Amino acid sequence: EKNIWGPFLVVAPASVLNNWADEVSRFCPDLKTLPYWGGLQERTILRKNINPKRLYR
Repeated sequence: EKNIWGPFLVVAPASVLNNWADEVSRFCPDLKTLPYWGGLQERTILRKNINPKRLYR
């Protein structure tokens, strides 16, 4: 409604991270999500493979 676009950061415990992503997708389908977590190697790989078109509208 207010036409405000991110990026936004939601910090959540790893145990509920995927649940948060599912809820965002369900209630805000136009908002793109990227669960970003893991050890150093996993995060490095994730950063290398991020497709910016998936993140921003």
